[in-house]
Amino acid sequence: ACGFAVGEQYLCRKAKWTRAREARPLLIAAQIDDGCKPECGDLIKVSLRRLSMLARTPEQTGAQLAAACNSIAAIIAEVVNAIKGENPAVHACNLLSSLPLPALCACVNDRRMTEDWTGWIGRETVQHDILTPALLARFRATFDSDASADVAPQGLHWCLCTPDVATAGLGPDGHPHKGGFLPPVPLPRRMWASSDIAFHAPISVGAAITRISRIADIVRKQGGSGNLVFVTVAHETRADGAFAVSETQTIVYRAPATEPIAAPSAAATAPDLSGWQWQRSLAPQEALLFRYSALTFNSHRIHYDLPYAQGEEGYPALVVHGPLSATLLLDLAARELGPNQLSHFAFRGQAPAFAGEMLNFVGREADDGFTMAVIGSDGRIVMSANGRK
Repeated sequence: ACGFAVGEQYLCRKAKWTRAREARPLLIAAQIDDGCKPECGDLIKVSLRRLSMLARTPEQTGAQLAAACNSIAAIIAEVVNAIKGENPAVHACNLLSSLPLPALCACVNDRRMTEDWTGWIGRETVQHDILTPALLARFRATFDSDASADVAPQGLHWCLCTPDVATAGLGPDGHPHKGGFLPPVPLPRRMWASSDIAFHAPISVGAAITRISRIADIVRKQGGSGNLVFVTVAHETRADGAFAVSETQTIVYRAPATEPIAAPSAAATAPDLSGWQWQRSLAPQEALLFRYSALTFNSHRIHYDLPYAQGEEGYPALVVHGPLSATLLLDLAARELGPNQLSHFAFRGQAPAFAGEMLNFVGREADDGFTMAVIGSDGRIVMSANGRK
């Protein structure tokens, strides 16, 4: 009675969904037969739950559809209850089939945005690592450093205690599935928004590392592009039992991009950097992004999978990691001040940077320390930062 055969045949033919319009026939296939008017609300729920089970695929849009079908039953029930004098099953499925997949998922996510995540605040995880000579050598090779001391440069702590989630535990974007340490925020795009770091002591080769990470806060906001959720994580890193680095990291979750993000426009002239005492220009290439992803065990696909970055998240090119830009600013400070001279460093991402784009890493003295920035080829501020000795 529930039209499962049509849905199953369709799903057997469709291993994945690569266009929003493909959601339409899939949802139409789930509609309830006219002869099932009694208890049609329950039948709709059953049909969509079965469809959800069949739609569980590793692909991004398939996963979105599965999540949508799991959660849409409550919305359909409201539609059914609100309809008088019509066949509610047909009406509900017509309504769903008229929505493209992003709109359907947005509808579900709006509902899930009301979930209470306060139970995640205070949640902790503990990781252990060792700063090996090999890791230090690979880090220096990545950043073209000829230093030889057995002490880690500032910024290497992001390469320690990296996520060790099994490959099977990764989501469609390459990040670990949400709902473990981090809350199950229903927004698909994740960015490292900012960090505020205190450097207590340098980390030496051979040191045993312990990092305690704790969810400090979760805040919902409404931005110009839709819903935003900010998750603040406090990290404490010890080396051989002594405090080495403490950091407050802010992660932002965002709604799907409604249209492609424009590539930086070609400026007629280079940005004016005359007001900056420290300057270094560098165009991060794909090899640098790959090496940094390997150092940090970061499998977020926007950094290495161009079709995914463009087709799923709407970026014009591979995205430069936020902490990679921050590490290059720390490297700039070390070139100017000497190694491990900063006691405090904070950065905030303001715009994405892309592989192959000429970026300007700059700094200057300020009343309370140093002001730094990453400036794009078109003059936009990619990252703002400050530090002090």
